[in-house]
Amino acid sequence: MNTAAYDAYIGVDISDVAIEKAIRRTTENHRTDKNHYFQGDILSCVPKGLYDVILFGDSIYYFRSQRVAETLTRYSKYLKQDGVLIVRSWVTHHRSRAIVRNIERDFDVVEKHLYHESQIVVIVLQPPAGRRAALVEGAHP
Repeated sequence: MNTAAYDAYIGVDISDVAIEKAIRRTTENHRTDKNHYFQGDILSCVPKGLYDVILFGDSIYYFRSQRVAETLTRYSKYLKQDGVLIVRSWVTHHRSRAIVRNIERDFDVVEKHLYHESQIVVIVLQPPAGRRAALVEGAHP
C-alpha cells in the first residue's frame, strides 16, 4: 500500500514470531514512522483511540462462535463516525460460513467480495445504524 494512503497502522498479533516478522518488513520498507506492532490477544486488547478501519485478517474463525459478534461489537466502539470493520476469512468449512452469516446478520455490510475461487471472503461492515448513532452521541470509550 502506498504510504500516502494512510497515517498510521497498528498491528496486534498473539504470535511474537508474527510481530517480529512484521517489524522486520516494516524496517525493510522504511515505514517505521507509520507502522507499529504489539504482541497481544485480540480478545482482550484495548485499542488506544478511534480508527477509520479495524481489520480482522484471518483471525475471526479462531473465535468461538458466540465470541465473534461480541468481539466485533466491542471493537466497533473504537471506530470513528464513518469507520468500518473489515473481516477477511476463509469460508471453506461449514463453521466459518456460519460465522460469516452471523456477521452479516448482526452488522451492516458495506461491501463483500469473494476471492480465491470463493474460498476467502472480505467483508466491510459497520455496526447497525442504531448502534452507530449511539456511538456518535458520545458512547465512545
